[in-house]
Amino acid sequence: MRKEKLRVLKPSRLALALFGSTALILVFHSFGFVSGNEDAQREAFFEEIPPWKSGIRWTHDNAMSEQRYLPETVGAGCAFLDYDSDGLTDIYLVNSGQCDFYQPGSLTRNALYRNNGDGSFTDVTTSAGVAGGNFGMGVAAADYDNDGDQDIYVTAYGRSILYANNGD
Repeated sequence: MRKEKLRVLKPSRLALALFGSTALILVFHSFGFVSGNEDAQREAFFEEIPPWKSGIRWTHDNAMSEQRYLPETVGAGCAFLDYDSDGLTDIYLVNSGQCDFYQPGSLTRNALYRNNGDGSFTDVTTSAGVAGGNFGMGVAAADYDNDGDQDIYVTAYGRSILYANNGD
């Protein structure tokens, strides 16, 4: 049996640990996570925004075949990125799609929504050429070629897709 030493915190680390714990309690208290009054009313943190107001009308196809294959158990991906470098967060949504084990009843596609800066979004999927067309499973956004533009990598069953953002 191996004996392990107890690690003793130096006074500076102990103070930092205590300070961090105190700060965390204060943050929790200020946001209402810790309250002296258990009967206090809690306000909702989120508000549902309807599609007619947000402009986001995309629907995910759950791709549930009779056989329930493993790729169907993975939820679809989404990325929050600034694809057009305007300082606003845009949204890319991944959908399942046609493949060797699943034939959707209607056309499915991924979607890219440009943030209009007023709480609404515009679907720019077609003009950006990022609709997918395969059984999408996940997404990552990064500037892979170091040109200053966010690129999109969609992981998928069968064939993944790298969309290089050319800035236009």
